[in-house]
Amino acid sequence: MPYGGVLTKHCALEPGGQSLEDEQRQLLLLGNLRAGSRKLRMLDIKVGEATAVAGWKGKSRSAATRNSMVDKFTNSVVQGFRLEGFDSPPQSVQSQVAVPQSWKKMLKRSQRFQLQRLQAQEFLRYWIDFSDLEGESNLQHQMCAVEYSEALLWDAVEQTAALCVDALRMPVPQMWIGSSLALSCEGGQFQPRQSQGKLAKVKIFDWGRSELSLQADWQTYSQDDREQRQLHWDMWLRGMLRIFFEATSVYLQQFASGWAYPGGTLLIQVWDYDVENENDFIGYAALPLEPTNGPVTLELTSASERALSSTVEVEVTRLPMNGLSRLSQAWQIHVHGANALPCMDFFSSTDPFVVARLISPDEEDMCNQYLSGPCGITQVEWNDSSADFDCVLQLGDARTEVVDSLLTSISRGFETRITAEQFDQTGCEEDAVESFLKFLQDVPRLNKQGLADARRV
Repeated sequence: MPYGGVLTKHCALEPGGQSLEDEQRQLLLLGNLRAGSRKLRMLDIKVGEATAVAGWKGKSRSAATRNSMVDKFTNSVVQGFRLEGFDSPPQSVQSQVAVPQSWKKMLKRSQRFQLQRLQAQEFLRYWIDFSDLEGESNLQHQMCAVEYSEALLWDAVEQTAALCVDALRMPVPQMWIGSSLALSCEGGQFQPRQSQGKLAKVKIFDWGRSELSLQADWQTYSQDDREQRQLHWDMWLRGMLRIFFEATSVYLQQFASGWAYPGGTLLIQVWDYDVENENDFIGYAALPLEPTNGPVTLELTSASERALSSTVEVEVTRLPMNGLSRLSQAWQIHVHGANALPCMDFFSSTDPFVVARLISPDEEDMCNQYLSGPCGITQVEWNDSSADFDCVLQLGDARTEVVDSLLTSISRGFETRITAEQFDQTGCEEDAVESFLKFLQDVPRLNKQGLADARRV
């Protein structure tokens, strides 16, 4: 967790004044996340199951109660964190929060609530979605979209793991109430193959109600103060570890499935987007993973295995891999459009979006939204039963040595062997909770901390 340290100084009583305060303050040096970025893409992830405490750092009881209601109705209570903001999101996210005109008065609140309910598997995939970057990359000198996605998430996983390890080394529990994790990157242009430095910026911020406790401070705390800090520090650690766990799971699902080989299976699913309820499944089509040599029109099959009159038009291309690429295989799926979709809503037409997945050859449930393996998602087209998506998605597999190097780095930090099998393979929250708890129990440093026993499920 690199930082410049804590500066202890007397501060001016007023801007530009010569008079200084009697008491010294402890100051942290903050960096500008936007420095050096053409277009910063950033996730603001508020960490912890509880994000406010009445009476702590001036927080009123009524304000803390309002915060607790937000915690209970968002992803905070589900996974131990929630997405508070998403700067420069891809079109796949912008289209979801672009609510109809009749909702304009509730637009800002609705957008924020939609983000707060997203789970990590969803918003991390959106964070690495660069399908709408304009133009084409020069493959000799630049990474294509899927290569950038892989390298970026690899980098974010490694840095998040290191942050978790550093937090576990803190000598005494902390009260970092309401603090956030920033996952940020360049979101406006293709990146060079020989990028200097880190692609991802992984930082903790929003310290307004946080406190940095030293060992000397801990000795002065009452038993109640110690128990309060221990409770909220365990929450913060579990939240941060869960972010790391979910990011690693997404990386392995997205880039280490081994299913991007020629002749594999490409599944095209068409869904109807719902703001308040679960998305409705419309239909699917499956085809061999091989170049189509132009657009092809596929008939959709419903969840009951009934042939629909609806169709989807896609085009599959195999991407040439540069010798310096970290990927072994990469494919481009151009989703042109969908036609004659059934109406799935009572008061409006269908709001379709398309999911392209590479699936196991043994997969039988084509209607499951929690299938493992690489996937790409188009934007939502509101009130359009014959939608023109014109969306280019890219999927691929990382080289074995690239995946192994990530697991080796993680293992070194946690001081035990970490394997791909320890992470979630499905994306289903019930399965993920079970896998996460087992991970906390299997890793000696985490088991010793007692985090699995205290986890609220």
